[in-house]
Amino acid sequence: MGYHRHMKPIGEMGTQELEELVRTRELDQLEALEVLRNPYCSLSIVESILQSEQHLQAHAVRERIAGFPGLEFGTALHMLGTLPWLSLVHVAQNPRTPPLIRRNAERVIVRRVHGLTLGELVALARCAHRPLIRLLTDQEDERVLEALLDNPRMAENDVLFLLRKKHIPPGILGHISGHRRWGNYTQVRVAVAVHPNTPLPVSLSILVRLSLKDLEEISSAIEAPPEVKRGARQLVQRRREETQSGGRIRR
Repeated sequence: MGYHRHMKPIGEMGTQELEELVRTRELDQLEALEVLRNPYCSLSIVESILQSEQHLQAHAVRERIAGFPGLEFGTALHMLGTLPWLSLVHVAQNPRTPPLIRRNAERVIVRRVHGLTLGELVALARCAHRPLIRLLTDQEDERVLEALLDNPRMAENDVLFLLRKKHIPPGILGHISGHRRWGNYTQVRVAVAVHPNTPLPVSLSILVRLSLKDLEEISSAIEAPPEVKRGARQLVQRRREETQSGGRIRR
């Protein structure tokens, strides 16, 4: 890392050692970043690093400074405004970041979403956390939505929120139906089956996997397309006939 052989590694230093290092050495960007990552780094050390234009050229350094607890609010906001979107996500997701700075980082991301490239939107959808997930459900590109559906922070309620939107690409509805995770949730399957943009073969393939109770509800659901309601009624009748003839009801 460029520091003397006799020196203790920066990651193992305590606060006083870090303060001495910053005061007596001209650190390069990697060393400054290592100081900022040290859990014993203090606010006074951060303020010293802030004085170096060379250190601030690195967005990784500005990222660590922006979310540092106790940093003057105006300084933190200025740092946020200079960060790329991925660094803003890191600031917002870092548990050490003060809540007010976290929310401001999220606001900056929201303002920049419309300026992101498709590749950046896909990458954001893969790593977005809860406050950003609902924002990304407004995207209509299938690649963005597919990445969002694979995001481990996505919850069932988020998928149902997405399915309440009218302008969903038909391919995404089929993707949700066959998704290794979301295709197993009954409420999600029902929501896909009755969505007006769902291709009819997809809706009908879902119906045969639903319980009699779900089919009865779909057969009279106002929002369900007529062909889907007709298919649900036919399955309800068939299930009842099977019961009368000694068959088993799927519940």
